[in-house]
Amino acid sequence: MSTPCFRSLQRALQVALLFASLGLAGCGGLRSAAPTGGLAASSQWEALSVGEPVLDQLRAGAQSANLVICVIDAARADHVGCYGYPRDTTPSIDQLAKESVVFKNHFAPYPSTKPSTQSLFTGLFPDTQLAAQPRVADEAAFTLAKGLRAAGFRTAFFSSNIVASPESGVGGDFERVFVRPSARGQAKKERIPLPKADLWRTPEGLTNVFGKWLAGERKSRFFAYCHLLPPHNPYDAPDELRAMLAKEEPPAVRQGRLEFPEVQPPYGGFRPYSGRQWANLYDANMRWADWGVGEVVRLLRKYDLLDNTVLVITSDHGEAFGEHGYIYHSHAVYDEFVHIPLLIRFPGQQRLVGEVAALTQTFDLLPTIFELYQMPYPRESVQGSSLVPLLDGEKSNSREYVFATSAEPCLSYLVRDSDWSLIVHRGGKLRALYDLRRDPEQTRNVIAKHPGTVGEMTAALQEFAQTQGCSLAELLSPPAAVTSAPKAPQTTLPEETRRELEALGYLR
Repeated sequence: MSTPCFRSLQRALQVALLFASLGLAGCGGLRSAAPTGGLAASSQWEALSVGEPVLDQLRAGAQSANLVICVIDAARADHVGCYGYPRDTTPSIDQLAKESVVFKNHFAPYPSTKPSTQSLFTGLFPDTQLAAQPRVADEAAFTLAKGLRAAGFRTAFFSSNIVASPESGVGGDFERVFVRPSARGQAKKERIPLPKADLWRTPEGLTNVFGKWLAGERKSRFFAYCHLLPPHNPYDAPDELRAMLAKEEPPAVRQGRLEFPEVQPPYGGFRPYSGRQWANLYDANMRWADWGVGEVVRLLRKYDLLDNTVLVITSDHGEAFGEHGYIYHSHAVYDEFVHIPLLIRFPGQQRLVGEVAALTQTFDLLPTIFELYQMPYPRESVQGSSLVPLLDGEKSNSREYVFATSAEPCLSYLVRDSDWSLIVHRGGKLRALYDLRRDPEQTRNVIAKHPGTVGEMTAALQEFAQTQGCSLAELLSPPAAVTSAPKAPQTTLPEETRRELEALGYLR
């Protein structure tokens, strides 16, 4: 890294996390596309002249537009077709990609639902908004729902995952909340009949409720958040989807070992499935979630709302099948845990379509949305960076790094750019460096061969720690001494909630 670039990163991180330069790059550039009745048939993307006219078009198209964010729980990017997966797991998303901007290098800041979702809503890293710590997030913090409600949006929250619900401290600032019937809170008061708990966890149950709500909001300006449970475990996709994918051999699933045996996940060496079986079950559930995305698109089109809606498709985190000795999610920061999809379909007569290769993160969505809508938000307290400059050519370079952290008892931090991945475990004594150009699966620790790269990335992590209100040593040795950290209240989980959390793998 050159000295000017590193100084630029230092200045940016001193102001707020990751306010580094953003840039436009991609496999085929961007083009504008006129909206059609169906999805664009051609995937041949042409270059678009970038500059102020593009920004004007984006903002003009968003002046009266709604916002729908659809999160596919535990969807890793490399099992999505438009991200290069050879299997037919995501036909609806792949079709939607032809009318969207696809962010190819998008990363979650935390491989678990609650912290990542809170980052999406607050524009803050998990160590800042505290949802990942044994503390509670600041109820007074600015959020997407609060800001859009103040601007006149009707807001509604739909979730099939109890961890993404007001019962877990997520989504309580929405005007309308639709979660499983047994959950406590606002959902019990809703006029729209909710399906039974088992059905509510399915894409069919969630989209059915979303469609009924949407029918009554056709003349309103709204923000709807839809959180689909699949492909999150338990992998209970319909039998026909399982059978369809079981007929073919899945791409190879590498079964690896822990880089450091000292960092043992709570499940030890337990692996519930073989690599092939796991891929088949997961992919069937991905196809199930993809059906849900297609249903959201169909409902928006049915009510003539699709072309007046900013539609965001993303995930909260990925899922591991044992590639590095870890399974499921939460406990590591390798790419299978944190590399997630992000597609944005813009409204308006001139729509941008293409791929962006710049590094982006979950907490970039809040500033992107408010900049697109030309609405005020507390820029000084938001750590994400708007992605709009990537689209109009205002910025030509991506941020230097993305950061992520994993859960206890396997605390680790990721510092990653396009070429290198540095993973630092508790206390900083255990470190692994991977050359992503030669080793994209992160299998060979080459830290001894590249001390200069390690030094630069460690310095970046130190600067990042300062944005979280602590030193690097404090960051790596939990609990981090975050200056604003309130104590968490003592709560007792209802037995039904505990059982559901155990079924989802959050309590072991």
